[in-house]
Amino acid sequence: MQPIALLSFFSYFASGRTELPLRHESDQYFFYTLHFHLMQHIASKVLGAALVFGFPFLGWAQGPPITVQAESGTLGADFATLTEASVSYITSQTDFINTTNPGSDARVVTYSVTFPSAGSYALYARVRVGPGAGNDDSFFYGNGFGTHPSTDDNGWITANQLGSVGYTDADAVVGAGGNAMTGVWKWIKLSDFNGGEAPPAFTVPEGALTQTFQIGGREDGLDFDQFAFAPVGVYYTVANLDSGQAGTYYPPLGPNEPRLVEAERGDLILETDTPVFAIATEGDLQYVRVVEDFAATQAPGDSLHVITYEVNFPNAGTYDLYARIRVGAGNFNDDSFYYGNGFGAKSPTDENDWITVNGLGAAGYADATDVVAGGGSDGTDVWKWINLSEFAGQGETPITFTVTEEALVQTFQLGGRENGLDFDKLAFGPDTVYYTVANLDNGEAGSVTPPPPPFTPTGPPIAQGKSKFLGNVYSASQRPYFENYWNQITPENAGKWGSVERIRDNMNWTELDSAYALAKNNGFPFHFHVLIWGSQQPNWIDTLAPATQLEEIEEWMSLVAERYPDIEFVEVVNEPLHQPPNQPGNGRGNYLEALGGDGVTGWDWIINSFRMAREYFPNSQLMINDYSIINDGNATRRYLEIVRLLQEESLIDIIGVQGHAFSTTGPEATFKTNLDSLASTGLPLQVTELDIDGPTDAQQLAEYQRIFPVLWEHPAMMGITLWGWKPGQWRTAQGAFLAQENGAERPALVWLREYVSGLPTALDENQLMRASWRLYPNPSVAGQFTVMREGESPATLQILNTQGQLLQQQTLHRSLETVQHTLTPGLYFVRVSGAQGSTTRKLLVQ
Repeated sequence: MQPIALLSFFSYFASGRTELPLRHESDQYFFYTLHFHLMQHIASKVLGAALVFGFPFLGWAQGPPITVQAESGTLGADFATLTEASVSYITSQTDFINTTNPGSDARVVTYSVTFPSAGSYALYARVRVGPGAGNDDSFFYGNGFGTHPSTDDNGWITANQLGSVGYTDADAVVGAGGNAMTGVWKWIKLSDFNGGEAPPAFTVPEGALTQTFQIGGREDGLDFDQFAFAPVGVYYTVANLDSGQAGTYYPPLGPNEPRLVEAERGDLILETDTPVFAIATEGDLQYVRVVEDFAATQAPGDSLHVITYEVNFPNAGTYDLYARIRVGAGNFNDDSFYYGNGFGAKSPTDENDWITVNGLGAAGYADATDVVAGGGSDGTDVWKWINLSEFAGQGETPITFTVTEEALVQTFQLGGRENGLDFDKLAFGPDTVYYTVANLDNGEAGSVTPPPPPFTPTGPPIAQGKSKFLGNVYSASQRPYFENYWNQITPENAGKWGSVERIRDNMNWTELDSAYALAKNNGFPFHFHVLIWGSQQPNWIDTLAPATQLEEIEEWMSLVAERYPDIEFVEVVNEPLHQPPNQPGNGRGNYLEALGGDGVTGWDWIINSFRMAREYFPNSQLMINDYSIINDGNATRRYLEIVRLLQEESLIDIIGVQGHAFSTTGPEATFKTNLDSLASTGLPLQVTELDIDGPTDAQQLAEYQRIFPVLWEHPAMMGITLWGWKPGQWRTAQGAFLAQENGAERPALVWLREYVSGLPTALDENQLMRASWRLYPNPSVAGQFTVMREGESPATLQILNTQGQLLQQQTLHRSLETVQHTLTPGLYFVRVSGAQGSTTRKLLVQ
């Protein structure tokens, strides 16, 4: 074992630390808490007698292998010891008795192996296959340590087909492959080699450092020189094993090969009352799991949340950072972490030292042939690679890493943020090289030839020139080429109170500012999502007194109104039927009572929310929003109760219905019936969050063709907002994206453009004329109808009877205006006159 200087040992604790970093033989790191009085006791026993400790840490993890000479064991009678050119070796003298176990004690060799410390070890063998090739190339070895009955199949592992594998070149890293043939001494890593059966683990427990290892004869003609046990995770060349030299954490790299770093090799603190990380195992896979949620939201917050690695680079250059991760079942609650803003040790509390990575639940690549970039569409519970140097997600601008010739060994750190995120490997690859999933999985060279260029859309927004908008959500993953497809903007997460004011009185407007600017710079309507909701609210509001909660809600509304004075659509309350703000914890808000609770109407909290919103947003159209409305008649009726209460005080202008894929699997007739019921209020409708799954292109296209026209062509529909269109949107795993990672359009998107651009949207049933305005609902009910037109220049509206007599006239000032009337049931004409002339439509009154 490698000693650690006593002076360094005590200097570590003098710095104020109380944990000792010990690296296990299996190349995992552990921190064992040693109290200072214990350190003093140890010091008193050794000072003056020795200047070093013989603890098995730091050095041993990449130390020399434990070499076992084949002839040193207790040989069964069937084995013979031979010498050739100063090499003593053993060989089995007869062919197999059984094909699945040695069959006799005479065909077994037993070794006693003493290990320097506990841990997991890999088994290597130096063998020579005789001239019989495939008839001389198999043997048995014990299924783990211990003595195994010679006739018990379960006690033995068959290693077959050794004739065409193995390594002889001194610099070759020994694995399960190689191409050395017969008649030569060669090394093979049996712990990675499946020559008939999967190899077992060889684990040495504490207190049992001496273990029994056995081999058994199967075919004659196979010679054995040495066996070696070495720490798992350390790489050994032929020269290392021949001479018993220490290995390295990093194998030599060829041109364009990535530098792989096993996640569990970092320095991480495990032995605490509340560990942040755990090392877990699934089969042969060992990985790091984040088990404790964040201490802070923009930096790790403390040293417990940090893992440190030393990475040895082959050359100077600029490198991209990759990670093989798995997002847990919590999806977007399990999909973020930090990495250091460049190489070097970072302060756990300095936000400038760290890059926040968020949104991994809908990104990454799992298919072997995928070129790993900064996007991808693989979701949760799957191991996937991501190029973090190209991934922005919902976090910060990514970075590359620069290595100089003077400093080829660099310190890299990552930090835990959300629990439920697993790390298998990290990788650094030259930023000019492109790697597939298979390349990174196997440590193979990538390609300097870039993948096909991305598809670049050139057209204007799909619904440009239409009287209805077709919008989408704003987020980092959905931003590229937004203006080429969509003409209305809803911030996906940036407008949620918990995103803006996660820490009380500390406002983060950055992404919301960007979404608003994109809308205003392009003349697109901006939909603010959302003021009041029972999800993704700031946790700090849960425990405030109701009066204080109300003050905070009013402050929230006033700040939004002040910062964004030109919002077209304000979503006041989201999901009142399904997610009211009436529970503590998990961002649920817990402020329903502060807004008046159920009250007399059963919905007083909603009415009061809209009253405040009307005060703070007098020039915006106020709307409500919920899911599973159009597919559920009962939900529609309950929703209408709320809407009609709001209408009594003229507090609502638009009814919003979400259109997520889980709510659009029913018959189209049901959608239309429920849309008609909502339109009977005289209010315009919006589909606010439409996504349609597409496990295959054909399935998605068929569903778009079935669902979208029912929504789009409804006379009360003023517009539809899609909830994402590129990989990274929330139903990426279900295939709901409309364009591939490189921008290539899926068939449903091609159809959507052709359908919307080719369909007139200003229609009445007799096609009297084509105009840039329309009426709804038509027939008119409840003494009112709404006029929707393009632009906001003043225009004159006139209502005439069938004899041409003028019955009512008023001036229109807004693009969306409700007209009150006292008309009796029958047929009328509505004329709108402006700078561009006059057009007329029929109006039925019921």
